[in-house]
Amino acid sequence: GSSSVLLPQLRAAMWAAATRGAGRTPLPRRAPRGLSSALLCGSLEERISEETRAHVRKYEEALSAYQQAEFAEAHRLAKELLAARPEDLSAMTLYRRSGAYLGPDGGIVGLTEEQLASWTGCLDMVNK
Repeated sequence: GSSSVLLPQLRAAMWAAATRGAGRTPLPRRAPRGLSSALLCGSLEERISEETRAHVRKYEEALSAYQQAEFAEAHRLAKELLAARPEDLSAMTLYRRSGAYLGPDGGIVGLTEEQLASWTGCLDMVNK
């Protein structure tokens, strides 16, 4: 149903709200304890505003563009997200990461053709 379609968006919104200002990276492998069961019960879904839902949808669009190596589009969307909510750490991270691969002319820099062909948007963490 429609609630199952919104569940990932709501989880992302709630995770962003729960970690705002905590310096955590976006897109965790697991939601904080208790969050999933609360969402499945529908208790939090009713409290998410349409504005927050739209923000989450735009973030997912920006993330999808980044994962498809469409860095200019990801950067543009992340900038719009930050204009609406400057405290959004996930949007800031996406803005910074997508911008790192944009040259002054808007072209892609910093990746070989091979790296670009196999691009998924996943980063290997080598430091704590």
